[in-house]
Amino acid sequence: MLQITQDPTNVACPDFAGAAYASVRQAMVNGGQIANKQVVEQLTAAWNQTHTQELEAWNQQAQANLAEQEERQRQVEEDENRCQREQEQQQEEERREQEKKKPKINDFDKNMMVGDHVAP
Repeated sequence: MLQITQDPTNVACPDFAGAAYASVRQAMVNGGQIANKQVVEQLTAAWNQTHTQELEAWNQQAQANLAEQEERQRQVEEDENRCQREQEQQQEEERREQEKKKPKINDFDKNMMVGDHVAP
């Protein structure tokens, strides 16, 4: 889809009754046997119709861009969460390995007496 680069909401209708469009109006009057005022009305109506289509296309593009941006954001968050879970799993595995390597203390007998001298 062709990307619309300019926001059409701020575009004003040209002055078809002005001097800039005099030659266009004259050509339409001569060729179509219609009055100058009708030519201005037809040009304005055509411009309004085209402008409405441009506005609809702009709004659809804006919605599509927003949806695409939200999808990208969701993907980024999902990737971050996945990386965090993987990191937590790795840390948990490392902690388990450290627990396995710790020396175990044997059970002790409460009734056993400890000597008061150290043997050479």
